[in-house]
Amino acid sequence: MACLCEGSCPCCFFGEVENHKCNRCKREFCNVCHGIKSGNSHHNVLACDCATKNTQSGAQLDKREFQEILWLVEKKWHPDFLRFIETREASNEFLDYLDSNPDAQRAVGLVMTAQARAFEYIGKILKIHRLVNHYFREKDIQVWLDSPHPLLDNKTPQSLMNDGHADAVLGLLESVRDGTPL
Repeated sequence: MACLCEGSCPCCFFGEVENHKCNRCKREFCNVCHGIKSGNSHHNVLACDCATKNTQSGAQLDKREFQEILWLVEKKWHPDFLRFIETREASNEFLDYLDSNPDAQRAVGLVMTAQARAFEYIGKILKIHRLVNHYFREKDIQVWLDSPHPLLDNKTPQSLMNDGHADAVLGLLESVRDGTPL
């Protein structure tokens, strides 16, 4: 299985991660929990915290939200719950526990909702990536992403995407079809 830290950067979205380091934003990722080891924090990826054994699925939530969800599951079932939300694999005993415990069922639902939101956000980032590549030459893409824009309240498209506001950037790029200049 490939490492979760390899491929497109989950933080800046345009860099490539190789050997647990992004070539664009320079963030380094933990080879155990895949959290950020060095570099600025980011809403999509938690900081490395191997002592609490965050999972990839937990990284899609902030640490407080994930701890609140985990609180819904009886402590003895935490390892099984983490395995289930990460791999969708479970023992019959754990499935019986889920069938009989409404709080644990709610916890699974909350995590799955967060995962769906994360995939939806990734879809928006991919659409932005496609549009940016359509509208700009390769050498101009990074300049545009890192330049404040008046229609984005003088924020950069990259900072908005990093902060979870891809809709604003996507709306700006889609408005080009209607004649709005970039």
